[in-house]
Amino acid sequence: MKLYVLNENKKELHDELAKHPLQSWQWGRFREENGQRVLRLGYGQEDRFSEVHQISLHKIPLTPWYLGYCPRGPLPSAGFLAELKILAKKLKLLAIKFEPNVWEILKNSEEENKDINNKLIKKTEELCLKPGKNQFTPYSFILPLEKTEEELLASFASKTRYNIRLAQKKEVYVKDATDEKGLAVFLKLMEETSSRQGFYAHKAQYFRLMYKHLLSSGTIKILHACHGEDVLSAWILFKWKNFLYYPYGASSTVKRELMANNLIMWEAIRYGKKENLAFFDMWGCMGPNPDTSDPWFGFHRFKKGYNPDQVQFVGSWDLVIRPVLWKIFSVLDKLRWAILR
Repeated sequence: MKLYVLNENKKELHDELAKHPLQSWQWGRFREENGQRVLRLGYGQEDRFSEVHQISLHKIPLTPWYLGYCPRGPLPSAGFLAELKILAKKLKLLAIKFEPNVWEILKNSEEENKDINNKLIKKTEELCLKPGKNQFTPYSFILPLEKTEEELLASFASKTRYNIRLAQKKEVYVKDATDEKGLAVFLKLMEETSSRQGFYAHKAQYFRLMYKHLLSSGTIKILHACHGEDVLSAWILFKWKNFLYYPYGASSTVKRELMANNLIMWEAIRYGKKENLAFFDMWGCMGPNPDTSDPWFGFHRFKKGYNPDQVQFVGSWDLVIRPVLWKIFSVLDKLRWAILR
């Protein structure tokens, strides 16, 4: 078994094994054009890899050092990590963060969920990884799409069904807006939404580059929920293998009583079924015991109304390459975040 740095002629082989859109070759190209260094690795025998990992390299300002980040790849094997450590030292990496696309469905019992958490932790015990700070939420809602539309509707919370029908009755409609004009409307609504709700949003150029690269691979879809000429809500969806994902959404304050967001979620689910996808990952939730006073609780409750499974991911794990420098960086990084807050 050997570690290979992949070049362009391995693109198809890489994407056959990549299990998430953030591990796709086109996502890596987008990150590169956005100014990031990207390392694509295959482990196994040439042309017969057992795992592939796409890692972005992030420069630590005012130093020669880098941090690596591998979101939603496979759980790395011990052999891969041993080979990676050798390469990482040559590339001046302090550490590499892994947030694998490995999850378990949570239950209603707190005791059962403790067992699930222990099961997930055991998956990393032999890999000599350190628990790390999450970049992604460790929880998400995932909706299986095998049921009929009628069965899915019947499974939703009664308030969710009511809001979908209200939007339809009030002549809200959802359309495919996967073009430059549709993206421009999304960007305008995203600026409005992030300003209103006080969260950080990527700059417009980030989304334009993302759209450019993911459009060519058929990964991206933009939906608009409209009433007359008004666009009330705009969502970006990703499609990869047998999954649909909802990473970005933005909405207007205009006509909020028409429940456009409930309808656009339903139409996203219907789109996933038309594409014969098996699952819809709603890209995050607050976990099994959400704080009802948290500003994000309303969004959590909105997603929960569609009766998805709540899942827990294996979490965030760091491969530390240079322990002393990593400790110094970690202290300074905590101080930085305390100042920013």
